[in-house]
Amino acid sequence: MQKKVLNISIKSPQKGNPTDKYFFDYLNSLNNIIVFSPHLDDAVLSMGSLISYFSQMKIKVEIITVFTEGSPGSSKAIQRHLENANFSDSKKYFQARRLEDLKALSELGSCAIQHLGYIDAQWRRSKTGFSLYNDCRMIPINKEDYSLYDELVLKFKKLFHSTEKTGVFAPLARGRHVDHQIVRNVANVVFPQAIFYQDFPYSGLYENEDSFIQANNLTGFEWKGDYEAKKKAILRYNTQRYSLFHKGPMNLPYEKYYIQSISLL
Repeated sequence: MQKKVLNISIKSPQKGNPTDKYFFDYLNSLNNIIVFSPHLDDAVLSMGSLISYFSQMKIKVEIITVFTEGSPGSSKAIQRHLENANFSDSKKYFQARRLEDLKALSELGSCAIQHLGYIDAQWRRSKTGFSLYNDCRMIPINKEDYSLYDELVLKFKKLFHSTEKTGVFAPLARGRHVDHQIVRNVANVVFPQAIFYQDFPYSGLYENEDSFIQANNLTGFEWKGDYEAKKKAILRYNTQRYSLFHKGPMNLPYEKYYIQSISLL
């Protein structure tokens, strides 16, 4: 892999409040943060700068990643995915991904980390043994995943223990990746005041996919903070270098968050 492919261009941090004052004041009122990440890189890619800020402000951060395992069996899509990451075995691939996720998050500061061990959509199979999804984006959730949704509702409720003011972050699911949809929908039911982060890099490919925003009357805020730690963290994901950089240098946009404005007051 050529070094120039690994370049990441970032915007300069904004002086003063790095976002709208209303949103900024709310963020600084929190005592704890829980980030629900579908996969082993989504938290860093989508909100690494804000996570780094929380860590600097000594606000407790917990990253809970849901889909962190593969399964036996293969397909052309899985084989292609593994080859691009220089792996031939799904088990070793996910072992490597979990380890690099720990290293990446360490670049952002002190975080508590949980990997829940659910099977990634690309590896999930139907009751008859066939792949549930040939493509994971811009599709509805398969009916065979409804029981998974119900299980995660119970799981998310058990994971939430804090009595202090806690901010819960979940993916917006822009691009409608099935795993992002499931995590978003579960968080939306369990945590009515959840804040939804814009999924990067899907946000650049599906920037007009706003159905959830419109249906829930959400307001968006950009985070114009420091992105240097996020850049370092992204480069820790060695298994994802092809998928993230095969088209050339990465241009990091400002992170964007969506809220139901009145619910935060």
